[in-house]
Amino acid sequence: AAADSVYGQALAIYQRLVDPEHPALASALFDLASVRLQQARYDEAERLERQALEIRRRLHPRGHPDVAASLTDLALIVLKQGRPQQAESLYLEAIGSWRALVGPDHPETLVALNNLATLRYEQGDLPGAEASFREVLANRTRALGEEHRGTLITMGNLASVLREQGKYEEAEQLQRRALALRRKALGDSHGDVATGRAALAILFRSKGELAAAEREFRQAVAITRTWRVADSIKPGRRFGKPRLTGITKTARAARTRTTCASSCARSQGRVRRPTRRAIS
Repeated sequence: AAADSVYGQALAIYQRLVDPEHPALASALFDLASVRLQQARYDEAERLERQALEIRRRLHPRGHPDVAASLTDLALIVLKQGRPQQAESLYLEAIGSWRALVGPDHPETLVALNNLATLRYEQGDLPGAEASFREVLANRTRALGEEHRGTLITMGNLASVLREQGKYEEAEQLQRRALALRRKALGDSHGDVATGRAALAILFRSKGELAAAEREFRQAVAITRTWRVADSIKPGRRFGKPRLTGITKTARAARTRTTCASSCARSQGRVRRPTRRAIS
């Protein structure tokens, strides 16, 4: 409610005081669209995001990170409304923009690509999801290293897609590698290790190796009994299932909060830019 009020008031101020093509207005629309998405008010979120995107396209006809950010978020909004084909098209455009602007290894590129892979997975396009997750894994390994948590999550996502295609040998190699790296970095009692063991158990169950599956499940349960639930495995979490990355990341928040709003405040003498925080 507080974020709703702050961002709504900011948008009303910008609409009253600045030119309709001002980047600060586009940022205010973008921010309020993010709030509406978190509130599951998807129709309004889409309307606001499309307005922001239109302004940003006109301001930056040759491409800009703000355009790519709006494309990425609009894709998630239309996906929430049950339009996966349109979401995929938007993700592809966003990924192309991010690659051209910041390179294939940048976190923003990887967020959009990961979301595309998850979308394809959830739509049953397993070969497409596999190709996208392979790219995310290669880029994250190169940019972050094999032991980074994001790399290990992607490793598990790819293993899940391979498992569902019956590619058990490679899937098991990936799951075992991810588990070994987690145990090395975190010890045997960490919640992420329980996640890895549960994913490996699902793989064994799919292969019909029930004794091995039971062993891994028992170890995962034993870890969760000692690990703080809030810090690791949350109720209702689906082990071994790729998931969409949240809409607004810290990296995007740091980039998107440009100086346009503060410059607007200086030029108008009356506008105060509200404190902006990432929506997690």
